[in-house]
Amino acid sequence: MLQQRIQDVLYESNSILLPIEGYQNEPLVSLEKAVEPLVTIFDQETLQRNVWVAKNRCKEPADGLSQDESASIMLYTFEWNTKENSLYFILNQTLRMEDRQKLKPWFLYLKLFITALSRLPSIVDTVYRGVKTDLTGQYELNTNSIWWGVSSCTDNMDILQSEQFCGSYFRVDSRYDPADEIHMVQLQEIRPPYELCAFPVINRWHGIAPGICLEGKCTNKKCIAYQQEVVISIGFRKFDVLVDSNASIVKCPMCSTYVEILKIGFNHCQWRWHGIRQIVPYEEPTPCMKDWSYANEYSMFEHDIQGTSVWLQLIIEAKSKL
Repeated sequence: MLQQRIQDVLYESNSILLPIEGYQNEPLVSLEKAVEPLVTIFDQETLQRNVWVAKNRCKEPADGLSQDESASIMLYTFEWNTKENSLYFILNQTLRMEDRQKLKPWFLYLKLFITALSRLPSIVDTVYRGVKTDLTGQYELNTNSIWWGVSSCTDNMDILQSEQFCGSYFRVDSRYDPADEIHMVQLQEIRPPYELCAFPVINRWHGIAPGICLEGKCTNKKCIAYQQEVVISIGFRKFDVLVDSNASIVKCPMCSTYVEILKIGFNHCQWRWHGIRQIVPYEEPTPCMKDWSYANEYSMFEHDIQGTSVWLQLIIEAKSKL
């Protein structure tokens, strides 16, 4: 349950430990391969079953993640037969240990999991964690704190999940008691003086920002992203796919070579589209449209851009959800 993971903040000691590093040099492997070193920690049959369930529930992942990347996040969220046996509980317990050698069996999983989190679009928001305990004594004003575990939070009172990275560094901005038995501590995430958790290198041509995202393949043989799927984020705007698809806009983020649009995505925005489509040759073209929709995660345009039908007009538009 998400509530159990949110209450996990109770176990944060705010201690200064050695940074989390070494895992980022591991290869990126499948989820099945990533959990192989963990069979001595978990019941093997239960672990393999949960991996199978997670991957089958992530056949069409959002936010441009691979199936294994998306499933690694889902596996983390699973509640096992007891909280203490759950992967998230044991992982966070290990992340908070002074003996960093205990993390080595987790390296392959951490590489996949943190790579997935790193590829998710960044947002600026206020998030919440809560426990039925007064923790204000651990958070003195104008001091800094570290959460070594992966921080499960909510961004509203309906308990919408937001996973934060391990090794998060905060400044205590304020403390107040809005009601009896309710104690609030306001933290702001800040950059630490030294890296607390080394992050894997993420392909820079996969950057996904809020708004419209155009996807295609780079054809420049001299480019590091040659034959790779690249993402061109063009933000909040109106975009005429047939008129505006030129080299000044639709270009590889690495080499600026023109990229043919193969797919269109929408990320954390409101979006709509209208167009004229000739589905059957020699028959009258069909006007079509979709009014404003919300993309709370990475959502794909549901019609083929390069299919058998011909688009005579296609205009898409995105604006902020606010």
